[in-house]
Amino acid sequence: MGEGGAPQYANRAHALILLIGNFGVEIEAIETNPAHGIQKQFEETTRERMLTESEIAALWTHLEFVACTRPMALAIRFLLTTGQRRGEVAGLHVRELNLKEPVWIIPSSRSKNKREHVVPLSGLAMKLLAQAFVADPSLSKASFSDWEGFAFTAAPDRSAPLNDSSVSHAVMRTAARLGLADVRTHDLRRTCATFMTSEGIGATRDTVARILNHISAVGGVTAIYDRNAYAKEKRAALHAWADRLVGIATAGSTAPEKTNSTNLQL
Repeated sequence: MGEGGAPQYANRAHALILLIGNFGVEIEAIETNPAHGIQKQFEETTRERMLTESEIAALWTHLEFVACTRPMALAIRFLLTTGQRRGEVAGLHVRELNLKEPVWIIPSSRSKNKREHVVPLSGLAMKLLAQAFVADPSLSKASFSDWEGFAFTAAPDRSAPLNDSSVSHAVMRTAARLGLADVRTHDLRRTCATFMTSEGIGATRDTVARILNHISAVGGVTAIYDRNAYAKEKRAALHAWADRLVGIATAGSTAPEKTNSTNLQL
């Protein structure tokens, strides 16, 4: 089940039933919509939860120690680094990467608003991908041509992506075991956006909306233009956020038991 839980699913089902009934009336298959008069059962409130620096550091540095496999931990870190949606991150395939620029091109078939979305990749994002695709991050530059399959996967042949619902469960499970209250996957995306618009980074809301691929930001812009729109601003914001994130994670990496995960973190 998604992050909104049963109440949100019930409301979405209510809206869909109304839509189907209205369509039936429109094509004269039925005289009246039988769903008219049925009220939405649950009130929805907008979540405002974002992680503090100490919470970011705790989550970032303890993922493997608490509840996550290495691929899952890398996926969660990449999600926080790029601000993209859990399903988009979970399904990232090497064919979506242009490592010369470097950018991640999410095809329209996988984006929520059905528009191709270009995500500039910071140095931190590239390191996380290197750690996902190859065992030795120091070989990443020489091994670009050897990268294949899905980045975040539990399959030995890299033929299947992580399940996006599993990513959500891993975030909530890890946060709960660390004593972090009410943390969900989308809160990481909100945290990324909030830090980028903060005084320390100062990205505009429009730039961040484009990074998040909100349809209100791209509007009616053509796909060709949007692919290149605000590329410089998007890259600058994501690089600045990555630098800030490295600082936060480094300051919080105090767990004495860390051994093999030192290179994994940054």
